[in-house]
Amino acid sequence: MFKNVLTAIAVGLAVVAEATAGSITYTYANNEFGNWGTGKKETYDVAIRIDNPVLAGKKITAINASVYAIDGISKTSVWLSKELNLKNRVNAPDIVSVPATPNSYGEMKVTLDTPYTLTEDGVYVGYSLTVDELNDDTYNPLLFSTATNENGLYLHSSRTALKWMNYGVERLPASAVIEVTIEGDFPEYSLDIVSMPTVYGKAGATGSAQLEVMNYGVNTVNEISYTYTIGETTKTGNVSLSTPVKTDFIYSAQALLTFDVPEEIGEHNIDVTIDKINGNENIADTKSASAKLYTVSDIPRHRAVMEEFTGTWCGWCTRGWFALEKMNRLYGSDFIGLAYHSGDPMQTIDDYDFPVYVDGFPSASIDRGAIIDPYYGTAKDGFGIENDWLNACKVFSPASISLYAWWADADKTTIDVTSFTKFVIEENDADYRLSYVLCANDLHSAEADWDQSNYFPNYASDYAGSELYELCEMPSSINDLHFNEVVLIANDPKGIAGSLPESTKINESNEDSYTFTITEDVAPLIQNPANLFVVAMVIDGKTGKIVNAIKAPVTAEAGIDTVKRQGSVEEVAVRYTDLQGRTINTLRPGIYVKTVKYSDGTVKSEKTIVR
Repeated sequence: MFKNVLTAIAVGLAVVAEATAGSITYTYANNEFGNWGTGKKETYDVAIRIDNPVLAGKKITAINASVYAIDGISKTSVWLSKELNLKNRVNAPDIVSVPATPNSYGEMKVTLDTPYTLTEDGVYVGYSLTVDELNDDTYNPLLFSTATNENGLYLHSSRTALKWMNYGVERLPASAVIEVTIEGDFPEYSLDIVSMPTVYGKAGATGSAQLEVMNYGVNTVNEISYTYTIGETTKTGNVSLSTPVKTDFIYSAQALLTFDVPEEIGEHNIDVTIDKINGNENIADTKSASAKLYTVSDIPRHRAVMEEFTGTWCGWCTRGWFALEKMNRLYGSDFIGLAYHSGDPMQTIDDYDFPVYVDGFPSASIDRGAIIDPYYGTAKDGFGIENDWLNACKVFSPASISLYAWWADADKTTIDVTSFTKFVIEENDADYRLSYVLCANDLHSAEADWDQSNYFPNYASDYAGSELYELCEMPSSINDLHFNEVVLIANDPKGIAGSLPESTKINESNEDSYTFTITEDVAPLIQNPANLFVVAMVIDGKTGKIVNAIKAPVTAEAGIDTVKRQGSVEEVAVRYTDLQGRTINTLRPGIYVKTVKYSDGTVKSEKTIVR
């Protein structure tokens, strides 16, 4: 089990440190750490792999490998190897191995007497240690980062992992904490386009394209000048990035470029070239990309879904709770969060039935994408989940959706739901599906088994000056904490087959109905029926990703006569309201409450559906 801990070594680590001309720091680690081990006296060999061809010809001059245990270990060394070799079941580096003693922070820093020149086929950088005696630290002696990368963690040990294996892919969502100093002739301005997705834009309006980019220059990219061609028309653009792109030879970043969309609805080609960075020539090898552009009559508003996986027993999960609370304060009803609880009184869904697989807590995903931290997101530090969510909301959604939910009976045992979905593109072989989730806000209890574990007070010095210091001021066991977005029922996480048509038609309204039944395990968690809401999601059955979503409160029953009429009377006034009580002047497909006033003064209200 991967146990999260924070140590003083967190200070100063990042995926790529702020680069200076001629030198970068290469590491897969972020600034969240955990310690891990087998609980045995054995020898551990840990490695990362560097195989980016852009770095060919550059030189490795120094290595800093970090471990958790300091006492009770021996035979510590740092090494380089072209292959991961074993001789007589012992690690055998084929380039160089240098003895290294951990300092008080667990860092083993080595400067190579002879710098190693990187080649296109890559190199392994690693360290070794032997556990001589078992204590609290040597039981889990290795320091890992919660970041994941296919090259981030290789492991061999003398008694457990008897062969070298890619542990970060096969066993742990983690990376070794190894920093490599690489020197060479790095360009000042070099921004490569890694990929450009299919682009959708509203005809005659301003569109956007979210490019995946890599900054191989030593300067942070704040501004991009570019040229784009659509059909026979070529134009230029300039954008100041809301999130600057730092030097990074490992993880890509996003750059949102805007362009003028043609008036003609249909399929086009778009070619983009990044010409300048911060006003200087971009010398990247791959600075151009092409994609299909589809112009449509309208762009549905995309509400991305953040799904968090948490538990009151998890001491680091307080940062996920903090993130959800902050996102709600910032974005209100536009933010859709779903909190899946595990191992606590709010769990109603088995871990195996979670919509995505998670191997540690806290975890999160946005629109069923990669597993990320619920606070940091994909960022190396800070409140990165906000930017990840905002970027996800900018991704084109092929469908708009509206939603209504209400108690179907006075005893509040069932909830009826109706949704209306419209597509803005035609697809003949689609597999879109609807999924409905029932959630509760403001769940809390003074019972001890509801207490939220909180590790942050133990590491207050690490968070001084950050907003997470607020968690450090809370007790290590928080009583009567109020939880929002708690998932109560999610019966069809992959979507309901057949709930949407196989062939989508532009602007055709697709109505769907669903009923939640309040079961015995859910009923105790309905502390206040007014705090329930439903989330409807459009899921792409081919990819498993959420393409759009909406949430709506569960309202009181509709369709009740307020005053019964007698005799022959006439209508004198009609008013329509939505299920939130707002007066509607223009009726569109949806569910409304129709209120009629008659000439004898009587009034009748009833639910009506407009198709």
